[in-house]
Amino acid sequence: MNLLEHEVYDLLSKHGIAHPKYRFVSKNDEPRLDEGKLFVAKISGRDILHKSDGGGLIFGVTSKNSFSSHRELVSKFDEAEGVLYVETVEYGHTPELIIGAYVDEFFGPLVTVGFGGTGTDYLNDVMRPGKAKAVFPASASKETVKKVLLELPVVKMVTGNIRGYKKLIESDKLIETVVKLQGLITEEYNGNVIEEVEVNPAVCYGGKLLALDGVLRFKEKRPKRAPKPIQKIGSLLNPSSACIVGASGKNPYNPANVILKNLLSAGLEAKEICLIHPKEESIEGIKCTPDLKTMLSQRGGRPVDLMVVGIPAKSAAALITESFELNAANTIQVISAGFGETKGGKELQKDLEDKLHALESTPDKRPVMNGPNTLGNIYLNKKTLFTVPRKSSGTGKGHTQAALICQSGAFMITAISNLANIIAPTASISVGNQMDITVGDCLEYLLDDPKIKTYGLYIEGLKEGDGRKLMELSKKAKETGKFVVIYKAGRTKDGVDAAKGHTASMAGDYSLFEGLLAMNGALIADTFQEFQNLLMLTALVKPIKKIKEFGVAALSNAGYEKCAIADHLMITGAKKFTLANYSDDTKDKIKAIYEAHKVSGIMDVHDILDLTPMMDDAGFEEMIRATLSDPKTGFGIYSIVPETLMLKVCEEGSNKEETDEGILARLIKIHAESEKPFCVSMESGWKYDNFAQKCLDAGIPCFRRVDAAARCVAKLCSVAIS
Repeated sequence: MNLLEHEVYDLLSKHGIAHPKYRFVSKNDEPRLDEGKLFVAKISGRDILHKSDGGGLIFGVTSKNSFSSHRELVSKFDEAEGVLYVETVEYGHTPELIIGAYVDEFFGPLVTVGFGGTGTDYLNDVMRPGKAKAVFPASASKETVKKVLLELPVVKMVTGNIRGYKKLIESDKLIETVVKLQGLITEEYNGNVIEEVEVNPAVCYGGKLLALDGVLRFKEKRPKRAPKPIQKIGSLLNPSSACIVGASGKNPYNPANVILKNLLSAGLEAKEICLIHPKEESIEGIKCTPDLKTMLSQRGGRPVDLMVVGIPAKSAAALITESFELNAANTIQVISAGFGETKGGKELQKDLEDKLHALESTPDKRPVMNGPNTLGNIYLNKKTLFTVPRKSSGTGKGHTQAALICQSGAFMITAISNLANIIAPTASISVGNQMDITVGDCLEYLLDDPKIKTYGLYIEGLKEGDGRKLMELSKKAKETGKFVVIYKAGRTKDGVDAAKGHTASMAGDYSLFEGLLAMNGALIADTFQEFQNLLMLTALVKPIKKIKEFGVAALSNAGYEKCAIADHLMITGAKKFTLANYSDDTKDKIKAIYEAHKVSGIMDVHDILDLTPMMDDAGFEEMIRATLSDPKTGFGIYSIVPETLMLKVCEEGSNKEETDEGILARLIKIHAESEKPFCVSMESGWKYDNFAQKCLDAGIPCFRRVDAAARCVAKLCSVAIS
């Protein structure tokens, strides 16, 4: 249901948004307008949304030509209910705004403010993300709203904070109006909720916000869904009993056979494993059972913790339906493909979703489902993957305080291989099509795990409400000193189409996703490599403390790296931190170190220090200690180009470090003694792999490219101190 424009005006006026004087005239009535006044005549109808495109506006209407204008407009539109005559407001060339709120399928109630008028879509396309408009949750605090709006160009214009623009409205007045709009979008009206309210354009006139056009649509409030029993995810990850459907008596490399072997090798007792097979008597030494009813009879009616389904989609759907009816399993892992990601399988998936939802009234009998199209999971030593360990580069060695939650199983296992000896995740979950449990559900389950500090999410698409959940969980993670790192696929139209074909995903608006998740404390990776770098950094980094005038200290012994650090550290434009502004005492220490090591004649003190190739190991240590101890230093980036004889990094022709007096031993000692976080960058390729690994083993975040280090630190610090 839509409101007529003048009804929208009346509702908005109760929330602090003014409107011009108007008169609504039904289509069969005659307009009687005040003489000597100019009006804009607007066609009015609940199903007419774009008046200007269809010739539904007439400017310069007076009492003399109002009758002809009325007949002209009404004759053009079958849906017309009348004509709205609005007194003309002369606002000159002041900026037009769009202010609105709507309920997003993924993120829930949102509020948007930006450049309005007929050019709003064009400006959104050509301006940098977050500049043409701002979008934030209706639940955002007033402090967050203020912070976002005061950085928005159109707000700077109307509040007189750009050269050449007069102040048209006080910023506090504008912010108060937006805060009231936050309340409007969450209100109920006779069992209905607002789906969308939009004022476009709005102008600042007489020191207040004036609506020149308005749209409001209602929709019927839907009943709230029962929460999923996500505590059952524990049985999915660490089952004490399992049923496997799809193992082969002939092909030992069948996916279900591989999962069977992985469970056995993890210590799950054979007596707690049941294989469903209509013909085979035993597979891999495990006795087979012909069907689920027989399995339950043998178990005294007790459901298994985990049922793995690896048969074709159509047969799988029938078996899963039977398991629902029999309450055969607490969790179901469907490795079969051919469901929502294919045209023929969409109905199968929808039917299963409906049947699963029907079980919500009996949560004790409602299983959680992982997949379809999932590769499986790893939790501690339990593996339900259908890949064989010998094919992975993963070693099981590395820092364990991380988790991977991925829609793509291939992304998950390649990340484990690429991060070998650096990160050995405590949990790695592949969710596939997200028919039931989603990336957000798994994050919710694992967020309170004290063994995990950082969560790496690979997301192709969202289910209804999942964006809102991810925002809330990212915010909670930040507040508890944890990190959520996200790579989001489906950033372009082609990427969206690819996501639909891979995991049946609705990718949504990437810029919206990025802005809202970053606003709530998530670290958004631009590339796969950055995702892995951020996971390494957040897993190893020491706590970052908020300090006044938070600065990042940085140094290198190569001039080009100074440029790279400056470019990539500040490219985010976040303005939440600066390069370190050293105290006079620290500057004196730096000068003294330059002089002691005989480089003062070629180097001065700068924001980013250049140690030159002439600085030795001791000088490096002294500089790091001096900059890190400065009261305004909140984080340090220390980069080394090792191809100089002044550093005892690597003996000629070997891969053995001089660990007694070399920079490696000194870095490890500084890391052990300092409470402040820092990272290292080590360039120059394979010969220094061992150096980097020893830094990582000691808990020092170590990058192999300084530009990557600077970008990751910028994102980390922006989130940590906001």
